[in-house]
Amino acid sequence: MGHSLKNRTLALVALLAAPLPRPLLGSSALEERSLSSFISPIEGNSSILGTRARALALVKVDKMLARAFPLSVRSFALAETPSVERGVDSPSLQRFLSEYHYFAEQRALVASVTLSREDLLPIQELLLTLPAEVKEPSLLELLVAELLTKVVAYRDLATGDLLQLPLFAPVIDSTRASALVTFVVEKRFDLWQGMPAFALKPVDPPFRVAPILLFRGTDASLTRKWGWASIISDLDPRGPGYAVFLRSQGLLHDWLAAQKSMGTPARVMGFSLGGALGLYALKLEANLLLSDPLEPSYLFNLPGISQGLMREWEESTLPECKIFISRGDMVSKAGYLLGQVTELSTPELLGPLASHVLLVSGQPSYSLAQVDVAAENRSRGFRLFNSEVQQDR
Repeated sequence: MGHSLKNRTLALVALLAAPLPRPLLGSSALEERSLSSFISPIEGNSSILGTRARALALVKVDKMLARAFPLSVRSFALAETPSVERGVDSPSLQRFLSEYHYFAEQRALVASVTLSREDLLPIQELLLTLPAEVKEPSLLELLVAELLTKVVAYRDLATGDLLQLPLFAPVIDSTRASALVTFVVEKRFDLWQGMPAFALKPVDPPFRVAPILLFRGTDASLTRKWGWASIISDLDPRGPGYAVFLRSQGLLHDWLAAQKSMGTPARVMGFSLGGALGLYALKLEANLLLSDPLEPSYLFNLPGISQGLMREWEESTLPECKIFISRGDMVSKAGYLLGQVTELSTPELLGPLASHVLLVSGQPSYSLAQVDVAAENRSRGFRLFNSEVQQDR
């Protein structure tokens, strides 16, 4: 079997987000049409994924997955009782999520790639309003990081684009204050076949803010070559995206080294496949990255690594980072977890797909708990999703 079960699991979750041609949505009258004929931009989306059919199909698939994989096999071993956070009371955020969430019928912007330049405007407007509505530094910090990885990274960012991010930033006198810091997209990396990563660099001199290397998660579009590349990279037997990272490491290394040489080492952020790529950067470029608890790296909903990489890396430490997975997300059940991991959960029990793509820190209430990584890597649920461990039994 090899990695077949783990690969099938990752492929299934990845393909759920794919822009499927309309025949796969059940329209028999269209079955003879070519794939290219189904690509028609709708509301800034590059395919029919902006339609109600797409939303209904994804909801049905999520329900099917929830029945096939009950929460008992999607739960993580915890080291503590979850602590309840009050969440974010932001009208602007709730409006954004109600209109642009992953299952949206017209214009999904959360964890969904779009190619319209106009789709950057709603998230930028939201980021500008958050400082007035979210006063708690820890809540704002987590929320902005999750928005960066699950929304901004999925936009068609170009070199020279400007973003204003609300951060609690160290200023020249070493105090920390809430500020809107302007970042420029200094570089758009082509990791492989158009799979992007983004180098964000602050341009406001009063603030000593770290640059950000932002990785995009899976773009499982079946109509774009970088979508196919993204799916293929998800199935890498050494870990999702590992070969892609090694292929592009030289380019990333040069930029990271340049930032450190200027006295401003970068931090990394990513979600899903982007989280895995961020983890590789933290391990393989650790000496070039920032390790500061005031400006940690952030990784969300990442899959685990292979048994081989785990044996190589388990004794080493990561630069300062915060790793979050979501209760019920089966993507993080594939492979071995590494580092200190925190589980995010909502009062509602969600299906596997909804658990993966939900912007948890934007919910009115959510809980946090430390994951017992050693126990989780030995757990029954982990064995179900990791074929390597199954073979050892």
